Amino acid sequence: MFTSKRDINTSKETLSGQIKELYSIQVPAAAKCKILKFGNYLNDYSAFGSVVWTIKKNGIPVHPYDVIIDQLGIESLPREIEIDEFDGGDLITFEAQNNYVDTVGIGLALVYELRG
Repeated sequence: MFTSKRDINTSKETLSGQIKELYSIQVPAAAKCKILKFGNYLNDYSAFGSVVWTIKKNGIPVHPYDVIIDQLGIESLPREIEIDEFDGGDLITFEAQNNYVDTVGIGLALVYELRG
């Protein structure tokens, strides 16, 4: 049995009207994945309310993290979240849609654990 904890912080410039994948995890076949902490941020705070983050499992949005428009944690201090464990073979994606009038740097801070 193994346990591997990952701490990810990534941001991507996203054009107005664009949906961008910020990060993805392919859970190994014999493993489980647990998202422990989540943080979202922007390089332009006036864009909050116009940018939507979504967590998806195999392409399907995961409620209640399917429409995140407020800040949950920050890049240096992601917030603990409650979300079901993901199974081996699942593809977990973290996307953001920029509905702001301008290009925005959209970020994601994430802590997760793989066990198998």
